[in-house]
Amino acid sequence: MRRRLPHLAALLVVAAALLGAHPAWAKKPKSEAAKPDEPADPKATAPTVAVLYFDVLAAADSGLDVLRKGLAQMLVADLADEPALRLVERDRLEALIAEQKMQRSKGFDSRTAVRFGKLLGARYVILGTVTKLGATVQIAARAVSVETGQILWAVSARGKDDDFFAIEGELATRIREKLTAGLPPIKTTAVKRKQRRRPKKLSIQTATRYAQALDAKDRGDKAAARAGMEKVVAEAPDFDLAYVDLQSMTN
Repeated sequence: MRRRLPHLAALLVVAAALLGAHPAWAKKPKSEAAKPDEPADPKATAPTVAVLYFDVLAAADSGLDVLRKGLAQMLVADLADEPALRLVERDRLEALIAEQKMQRSKGFDSRTAVRFGKLLGARYVILGTVTKLGATVQIAARAVSVETGQILWAVSARGKDDDFFAIEGELATRIREKLTAGLPPIKTTAVKRKQRRRPKKLSIQTATRYAQALDAKDRGDKAAARAGMEKVVAEAPDFDLAYVDLQSMTN
Protein backbone atom coordinates (compact mmCIF):
# COMPACT_ATOMS: atom_id res chain seq x y z
CA MET A 1 0.00 0.00 0.00
CA ARG A 2 2.84 2.44 0.89
CA ARG A 3 4.54 1.77 -2.47
CA ARG A 4 1.45 3.02 -4.29
CA LEU A 5 1.41 6.37 -2.51
CA PRO A 6 4.06 8.03 -4.69
CA HIS A 7 2.19 6.89 -7.80
CA LEU A 8 -1.07 8.27 -6.42
CA ALA A 9 0.57 11.59 -5.60
CA ALA A 10 1.94 11.80 -9.12
CA LEU A 11 -1.48 11.18 -10.60
CA LEU A 12 -2.95 13.96 -8.47
CA VAL A 13 -0.29 16.38 -9.71
CA VAL A 14 -1.05 15.49 -13.33
CA ALA A 15 -4.79 15.87 -12.77
CA ALA A 16 -4.26 19.28 -11.19
CA ALA A 17 -2.18 20.37 -14.16
CA LEU A 18 -4.85 19.22 -16.59
CA LEU A 19 -7.53 21.11 -14.70
CA GLY A 20 -5.42 24.23 -14.82
CA ALA A 21 -5.06 23.83 -18.59
CA HIS A 22 -8.84 23.88 -19.15
CA PRO A 23 -10.37 27.25 -18.21
CA ALA A 24 -13.84 25.80 -18.61
CA TRP A 25 -13.16 23.44 -15.69
CA ALA A 26 -11.16 25.81 -13.55
CA LYS A 27 -12.47 28.60 -11.37
CA LYS A 28 -12.87 31.94 -13.07
CA PRO A 29 -10.38 34.60 -11.99
CA LYS A 30 -11.74 37.44 -9.92
CA SER A 31 -11.74 39.72 -12.96
CA GLU A 32 -14.10 37.31 -14.72
CA ALA A 33 -16.37 36.71 -11.75
CA ALA A 34 -20.08 36.80 -12.44
CA LYS A 35 -21.26 40.34 -12.89
CA PRO A 36 -24.69 41.53 -11.80
CA ASP A 37 -27.20 41.29 -14.63
CA GLU A 38 -27.47 44.44 -16.64
CA PRO A 39 -30.96 45.94 -16.78
CA ALA A 40 -32.82 44.39 -19.67
CA ASP A 41 -34.88 46.35 -22.13
CA PRO A 42 -38.21 46.72 -20.30
CA LYS A 43 -40.08 46.41 -23.60
CA ALA A 44 -38.58 42.95 -24.20
CA THR A 45 -40.70 41.29 -21.51
CA ALA A 46 -43.66 43.67 -21.54
CA PRO A 47 -47.08 42.30 -22.55
CA THR A 48 -48.12 43.20 -26.09
CA VAL A 49 -51.37 45.13 -26.50
CA ALA A 50 -53.36 45.71 -29.68
CA VAL A 51 -55.87 48.57 -29.85
CA LEU A 52 -58.57 47.60 -32.33
CA TYR A 53 -61.02 49.93 -34.04
CA PHE A 54 -63.94 50.96 -31.83
CA ASP A 55 -67.52 50.94 -33.09
CA VAL A 56 -68.87 54.47 -33.61
CA LEU A 57 -72.50 54.83 -32.59
CA ALA A 58 -73.84 58.02 -34.11
CA ALA A 59 -76.25 59.20 -36.76
CA ALA A 60 -75.64 57.39 -40.03
CA ASP A 61 -75.10 60.67 -41.89
CA SER A 62 -72.75 62.16 -39.28
CA GLY A 63 -69.58 60.99 -41.04
CA LEU A 64 -68.07 60.02 -37.70
CA ASP A 65 -67.50 56.35 -38.56
CA VAL A 66 -63.92 57.08 -39.66
CA LEU A 67 -63.22 58.48 -36.18
CA ARG A 68 -62.28 54.93 -35.11
CA LYS A 69 -58.94 55.29 -36.90
CA GLY A 70 -58.05 58.56 -35.21
CA LEU A 71 -58.99 57.22 -31.80
CA ALA A 72 -56.88 54.08 -32.29
CA GLN A 73 -53.87 56.17 -33.34
CA MET A 74 -54.23 58.44 -30.30
CA LEU A 75 -54.60 55.57 -27.84
CA VAL A 76 -51.61 53.71 -29.28
CA ALA A 77 -49.47 56.86 -29.02
CA ASP A 78 -50.50 57.49 -25.42
CA LEU A 79 -50.08 53.90 -24.24
CA ALA A 80 -46.78 53.39 -26.10
CA ASP A 81 -45.09 55.81 -23.69
CA GLU A 82 -45.64 53.30 -20.88
CA PRO A 83 -42.42 51.19 -20.53
CA ALA A 84 -44.37 48.26 -19.06
CA LEU A 85 -46.33 47.78 -22.30
CA ARG A 86 -45.67 47.03 -25.94
CA LEU A 87 -48.18 48.41 -28.44
CA VAL A 88 -49.07 47.10 -31.88
CA GLU A 89 -48.85 49.93 -34.40
CA ARG A 90 -52.12 50.94 -36.06
CA ASP A 91 -50.58 50.42 -39.49
CA ARG A 92 -50.17 46.70 -38.68
CA LEU A 93 -53.83 46.47 -37.73
CA GLU A 94 -54.86 48.23 -40.94
CA ALA A 95 -52.69 45.89 -43.03
CA LEU A 96 -54.20 42.85 -41.32
CA ILE A 97 -57.74 44.11 -41.92
CA ALA A 98 -56.95 44.43 -45.62
CA GLU A 99 -55.29 41.01 -45.68
CA GLN A 100 -58.30 39.38 -43.99
CA LYS A 101 -60.64 41.28 -46.33
CA MET A 102 -62.68 42.47 -43.38
CA GLN A 103 -65.53 44.80 -44.29
CA ARG A 104 -65.07 48.36 -43.07
CA SER A 105 -68.58 48.49 -41.69
CA LYS A 106 -68.07 45.35 -39.63
CA GLY A 107 -66.95 45.92 -36.06
CA PHE A 108 -64.97 43.70 -33.72
CA ASP A 109 -66.78 41.29 -31.46
CA SER A 110 -64.87 39.32 -28.81
CA ARG A 111 -64.37 36.33 -31.11
CA THR A 112 -62.99 38.41 -34.00
CA ALA A 113 -60.90 40.42 -31.55
CA VAL A 114 -59.23 37.26 -30.22
CA ARG A 115 -58.47 36.04 -33.75
CA PHE A 116 -56.89 39.37 -34.70
CA GLY A 117 -55.03 39.48 -31.40
CA LYS A 118 -53.41 36.12 -32.13
CA LEU A 119 -52.43 37.21 -35.64
CA LEU A 120 -50.92 40.41 -34.24
CA GLY A 121 -49.03 38.55 -31.51
CA ALA A 122 -50.85 40.39 -28.72
CA ARG A 123 -51.66 39.18 -25.22
CA TYR A 124 -54.48 41.68 -24.78
CA VAL A 125 -56.78 43.47 -27.22
CA ILE A 126 -58.65 46.69 -26.49
CA LEU A 127 -61.97 47.34 -28.22
CA GLY A 128 -65.09 49.30 -27.48
CA THR A 129 -67.55 51.95 -28.64
CA VAL A 130 -67.75 55.68 -29.24
CA THR A 131 -71.25 57.02 -28.63
CA LYS A 132 -72.34 60.55 -29.53
CA LEU A 133 -75.63 61.81 -28.18
CA GLY A 134 -76.18 65.48 -28.87
CA ALA A 135 -73.12 67.34 -27.62
CA THR A 136 -72.04 64.50 -25.32
CA VAL A 137 -69.50 61.84 -26.27
CA GLN A 138 -68.82 58.66 -24.32
CA ILE A 139 -66.02 56.24 -25.11
CA ALA A 140 -66.25 52.79 -23.53
CA ALA A 141 -63.37 50.33 -23.73
CA ARG A 142 -62.93 46.72 -22.66
CA ALA A 143 -59.90 44.45 -22.57
CA VAL A 144 -60.03 40.88 -23.82
CA SER A 145 -57.47 38.20 -23.04
CA VAL A 146 -56.27 36.67 -26.30
CA GLU A 147 -55.41 33.44 -24.48
CA THR A 148 -58.79 32.85 -22.83
CA GLY A 149 -61.15 35.08 -24.81
CA GLN A 150 -62.53 36.47 -21.55
CA ILE A 151 -63.34 40.13 -20.95
CA LEU A 152 -60.96 41.22 -18.20
CA TRP A 153 -62.30 44.67 -17.38
CA ALA A 154 -64.06 47.69 -18.81
CA VAL A 155 -63.56 51.44 -18.43
CA SER A 156 -65.17 54.54 -19.92
CA ALA A 157 -64.87 58.30 -20.16
CA ARG A 158 -67.30 60.98 -21.26
CA GLY A 159 -67.41 64.68 -21.96
CA LYS A 160 -68.41 67.37 -24.42
CA ASP A 161 -67.78 66.92 -28.13
CA ASP A 162 -65.76 70.14 -28.26
CA ASP A 163 -63.07 68.52 -26.08
CA PHE A 164 -62.67 65.07 -27.60
CA PHE A 165 -58.98 64.84 -26.73
CA ALA A 166 -59.69 65.27 -23.03
CA ILE A 167 -62.08 62.31 -23.19
CA GLU A 168 -59.50 60.22 -25.03
CA GLY A 169 -56.77 61.21 -22.59
CA GLU A 170 -58.88 60.25 -19.58
CA LEU A 171 -59.70 56.90 -21.20
CA ALA A 172 -56.02 56.24 -22.02
CA THR A 173 -55.07 56.89 -18.40
CA ARG A 174 -57.67 54.43 -17.12
CA ILE A 175 -56.64 51.79 -19.65
CA ARG A 176 -52.98 52.20 -18.67
CA GLU A 177 -53.79 51.86 -14.99
CA LYS A 178 -55.73 48.65 -15.60
CA LEU A 179 -53.11 47.11 -17.89
CA THR A 180 -50.21 47.82 -15.55
CA ALA A 181 -51.98 46.86 -12.31
CA GLY A 182 -50.05 44.00 -10.72
CA LEU A 183 -47.08 44.30 -13.05
CA PRO A 184 -43.69 44.73 -11.35
CA PRO A 185 -42.37 48.29 -11.45
CA ILE A 186 -39.85 48.87 -14.21
CA LYS A 187 -36.71 50.87 -13.57
CA THR A 188 -35.13 52.28 -16.68
CA THR A 189 -32.17 54.56 -17.15
CA ALA A 190 -33.11 55.31 -20.74
CA VAL A 191 -33.31 58.97 -21.69
CA LYS A 192 -36.92 60.00 -21.67
CA ARG A 193 -38.35 61.29 -24.90
CA LYS A 194 -39.60 64.84 -25.06
CA GLN A 195 -43.16 64.97 -23.83
CA ARG A 196 -45.61 65.42 -26.69
CA ARG A 197 -47.82 68.44 -26.48
CA ARG A 198 -51.48 67.65 -26.05
CA PRO A 199 -53.91 70.21 -27.44
CA LYS A 200 -55.73 72.22 -24.84
CA LYS A 201 -58.87 71.41 -26.76
CA LEU A 202 -59.60 69.27 -29.78
CA SER A 203 -63.14 69.15 -31.08
CA ILE A 204 -64.66 65.98 -32.41
CA GLN A 205 -64.79 67.68 -35.82
CA THR A 206 -61.01 68.20 -35.85
CA ALA A 207 -60.48 64.69 -34.52
CA THR A 208 -62.60 63.38 -37.38
CA ARG A 209 -60.57 65.35 -39.93
CA TYR A 210 -57.46 63.82 -38.39
CA ALA A 211 -58.97 60.37 -38.84
CA GLN A 212 -59.92 61.18 -42.43
CA ALA A 213 -56.31 62.08 -43.19
CA LEU A 214 -55.19 58.73 -41.76
CA ASP A 215 -57.84 56.99 -43.84
CA ALA A 216 -56.57 58.72 -46.99
CA LYS A 217 -53.09 57.50 -46.14
CA ASP A 218 -54.41 53.95 -45.71
CA ARG A 219 -56.05 54.17 -49.15
CA GLY A 220 -52.78 55.31 -50.72
CA ASP A 221 -54.02 58.83 -51.49
CA LYS A 222 -50.91 60.65 -50.29
CA ALA A 223 -51.95 64.08 -51.58
CA ALA A 224 -55.29 63.99 -49.75
CA ALA A 225 -53.59 62.63 -46.62
CA ARG A 226 -51.04 65.46 -46.53
CA ALA A 227 -53.63 68.13 -47.30
CA GLY A 228 -55.95 66.80 -44.62
CA MET A 229 -53.25 66.56 -41.99
CA GLU A 230 -52.04 70.07 -42.79
CA LYS A 231 -55.56 71.36 -42.04
CA VAL A 232 -55.53 69.52 -38.73
CA VAL A 233 -52.18 71.06 -37.80
CA ALA A 234 -53.50 74.50 -38.74
CA GLU A 235 -56.59 74.00 -36.57
CA ALA A 236 -54.66 72.51 -33.63
CA PRO A 237 -51.06 73.83 -33.66
CA ASP A 238 -50.36 72.16 -30.30
CA PHE A 239 -51.41 68.70 -31.54
CA ASP A 240 -47.93 67.15 -31.76
CA LEU A 241 -49.19 63.74 -32.85
CA ALA A 242 -50.61 65.31 -36.01
CA TYR A 243 -47.19 66.87 -36.70
CA VAL A 244 -45.57 63.44 -36.37
CA ASP A 245 -48.08 61.88 -38.76
CA LEU A 246 -47.70 64.75 -41.22
CA GLN A 247 -43.94 64.29 -41.16
CA SER A 248 -44.32 60.58 -41.96
CA MET A 249 -46.50 61.51 -44.94
CA THR A 250 -43.92 63.91 -46.39
CA ASN A 251 -40.93 61.55 -46.18
